[in-house]
This record gives sequence, structure tokens and C-alpha cells, in this order.
Amino acid sequence: MPKLRKLGVPCPLCGRELTSWDDRASRALGYLAYQVCEDCLCKEYGKTQEPVRLAAALSTTNTEIEGGPDWPSLNFSF
Repeated sequence: MPKLRKLGVPCPLCGRELTSWDDRASRALGYLAYQVCEDCLCKEYGKTQEPVRLAAALSTTNTEIEGGPDWPSLNFSF
């Protein structure tokens, strides 16, 4: 598994420095123009890290899940 690396770019919402995971998760969940940190993704959608990470992982590996890579249509009814 590749190491997590800092990108030297601040999150536009909170100012925290983004990591390679933040970049990957943001893009997987539909943030194409800019990336946000995982904490801000969790806050925006009212989820904990576990479902956000699962959704990001599924979105990057399988676009055939409910709603495809479009984050708001993912079903989080666990």
C-alpha cells in the first residue's frame, strides 16, 4: 500500500493541509474542481470516517454501485 503523503495544498473549507488520501477521496466522491479534507467530507454529509472511506473506496473501484460515483446518491442506510 502506498504511503500517505502531504500535498502542500490547504483544504478550501478548513485550511488543513491535504493528504494523498484526501485528494483520492475527494475525486472519488465527485469533487473534481477542488479537493477537501476527509474531516470536511464527513461534516458535509454528516457521516463518520468509516462510511466515507467505504464510499470513496467503492467509488474508485466500482462505478456500478448505486448512483455510480455521485456521492449524494450513495445509500448509507447501515
